[in-house]
Amino acid sequence: MSAEHKVKSRLRVFFEELIVDALITAAIVCAFVLLGTPLVDIVTGPIFIVLVTGGLVYLIVKSIRRDPHPAK
Repeated sequence: MSAEHKVKSRLRVFFEELIVDALITAAIVCAFVLLGTPLVDIVTGPIFIVLVTGGLVYLIVKSIRRDPHPAK
């Protein structure tokens, strides 16, 4: 497998997981908004910011370290 193919594969996996995480985060935020919490309070809250930043760092590290197509 060429190096270019590995990079493309890792980027594809990264963006797939990023989209899934974004959809889950959006669903959680929508639930809080429906329960009456103002959107600004949710998005600017320190817990939300730490969780989103941590999630992005986790995805980046995972996509750098993991080989989506391990050698047999």
